[in-house]
Amino acid sequence: MYARSVIDEKLRVQEQFLGWRPEYHSLDEVDRFNTHIKELELGPREKGGFPTVWSDLYLKRPLTKKETWWMRNERALCKCDANYFKTRYAYICDEEGNVMRYVPRRSQEVFNEIIAEFDEKQLAIELICLKARQQGISTEVQLNFAHRTLFIPGVNAVSSSVNAQKSELMLNMTRTIVEKLPWWLRPQTRKWKLSGNHGMVEFQHGAKVAIQSGAQDTGIAQGWTVTCAHISEVCDFPNPKQLIDEGLLKAVHTSRRVFLVLESTGNGNTGWWADTWRSSKEFYPLGRARLCPVFIPWHMASDLYPKRDWLEKFPVPANYRPSDEARKHAVKCRAYVRNTPILRRILGSDWELPIEQVWYWDFNFQESKRKNAAKEWLRQMPCDDAEALSGKNDTIFGNETIEVLSDSIKHVPIQAYGIIGEGIDEKHEPDPSIVDYDKPRFEVSWVTPKGTLLEWMMVPLKPIDLTEESSSHTKLLVFEEPIPGCDYSFSGDTADGVGEDRSVLNMSRIGPEDGPDMQAAEFCSPNISTAEAAYFMAAIAAWYAPDIPTWRMPLMGIEQRRKPGDDAQNQLIRLGFYRHFRWHRLDGKRPDEEERHSKRLGWYTETWSRPYMFGRTIDAIENGWYIVRSPFAIRELADLEKKYTQTGRSRMEHQEGKHDDRVFGLGIGYCIAHTKDTRIEREKKRYANPKGRLPELDLSPYDPFAFRVS
Repeated sequence: MYARSVIDEKLRVQEQFLGWRPEYHSLDEVDRFNTHIKELELGPREKGGFPTVWSDLYLKRPLTKKETWWMRNERALCKCDANYFKTRYAYICDEEGNVMRYVPRRSQEVFNEIIAEFDEKQLAIELICLKARQQGISTEVQLNFAHRTLFIPGVNAVSSSVNAQKSELMLNMTRTIVEKLPWWLRPQTRKWKLSGNHGMVEFQHGAKVAIQSGAQDTGIAQGWTVTCAHISEVCDFPNPKQLIDEGLLKAVHTSRRVFLVLESTGNGNTGWWADTWRSSKEFYPLGRARLCPVFIPWHMASDLYPKRDWLEKFPVPANYRPSDEARKHAVKCRAYVRNTPILRRILGSDWELPIEQVWYWDFNFQESKRKNAAKEWLRQMPCDDAEALSGKNDTIFGNETIEVLSDSIKHVPIQAYGIIGEGIDEKHEPDPSIVDYDKPRFEVSWVTPKGTLLEWMMVPLKPIDLTEESSSHTKLLVFEEPIPGCDYSFSGDTADGVGEDRSVLNMSRIGPEDGPDMQAAEFCSPNISTAEAAYFMAAIAAWYAPDIPTWRMPLMGIEQRRKPGDDAQNQLIRLGFYRHFRWHRLDGKRPDEEERHSKRLGWYTETWSRPYMFGRTIDAIENGWYIVRSPFAIRELADLEKKYTQTGRSRMEHQEGKHDDRVFGLGIGYCIAHTKDTRIEREKKRYANPKGRLPELDLSPYDPFAFRVS
């Protein structure tokens, strides 16, 4: 119905049935015939007329063979070729409410190309469509649904939007399409009603279209089986897991007859819609996700953005020079088109954003910026899916910074270990199926002040799945093994171990005065309690402090979650790990004196210490004073954003539904190791000009992470 090869095969079947090959007709020919037939109509049940074959209308005279042939020809063509039906007989309401014949936009052409590829391969059409505003995708899907229900008996379809009013608009699309059809092309309607969140259209040949709402209590299509489903504005659904995951997707069984589309604009980068999009984008190419991701940028609706009337009111200035934001946006639009095969095929490989659209985007962006609504404009008029799913709050790190951090660790080896031994419950031991038996195990030992020997075994594990965060849980990820003579800071952000929050342990190598700190190891688990975390910390600290004096133990900083002397910290002190951070005001006037008099150990998160820690950590990462090696920590950095309280105070925090435990852990580790640093002095040492004779050139391969402490 959508691919040329499939259409030709269907026409061949119709030729065998009709005795002739259905002929295509132009718009003028279609309009002339419709006008001709309209002149023959007398109206319903008018006396003296001749009954029609397909309707209750009466005609002034019986149909001729040529007229009957035309009708049968058009019915066959419309059934076989969805695009012929839409462009010849479908009428829709435009954005101004005018009823007009359907003329596809470029965005709709893209959508049709995509479904044609599925049709050609005879695969189920199951799409998740992220788009800019008013791309005509809802109209396009409703047209295709109308085509199926009008010409294929027994089709069960469901359409739904965020509430009853929006769902009724979808029903009205179908009503407009059906009512504007010629009587000889329209099937008899058996039922047509809408009540509250539900509605139903049923035709004489058994096809049904149900109208439901995202505000209903039960799952969409729950209790029956559908082959066509269109869900619009999904980002605003109050409970998409129940409505779609538990309801709709269980009612649609993948087959070549299925046409399923979830479509919406972006509404922030958290929640079910954003998570489902990212999962589909990442795993569909690998054959591990059901929904094919489709993104359609704003500039594809070139007839709407901008309209001719808008350009007449705001013509492009003769001396117009795009702003920096507009130039960057145009470059990103071009890059997305050139790297998306279907857009490149439609627009051309040398496509550039037209100057009229650059001016339109720039005009509205600058106005939005003056109203402090720039992020909303970017979300509604995006050039790519990342922009469409941008967060509602400002992120701490820009995309460029995150890309640089991600690229820097692509070739960093990660060895995962399971830890077994003293104080570690059997339930936390690694499953035998993930143990790497080709790599050697080794023991780590520690002698307590009472002379008790504690021993742990480090068990090498198979490589973890870097795309799945849960694959790293309850495993020690080692980016750099202990280096003799180096000093380390070891931080802990412990949790209750009941699956909500996570316990995170972070080991960092403290760099030289003119070099950065390096993340050496990371441990994260939602199932480790504060008390249990002490023995994992002991095993890791013992490994990174082999046979060296007490003062060279890793400097520990454990967040005190309840009161001074948190359980994990007390346990470690009893085991002989004495080097703990002394808590004091790091932003006070006399920090050294306060540290000497402090009797509190560990890290306390207070109204001043949280922003202090985040600020120091962000500065260190952005300026290269701390090298992050964990891909999961980098993802948390990308999710950090600046939020504002009701009183107007800013607060750095993770996005809704995300975590910041790993960032919190490495941030504590960096801050406790550099409480006495003066930033300007570090900068001077780092960039100090050499004096005297220059050293010999080192021609060995460059390793940006190869910092050593003598």
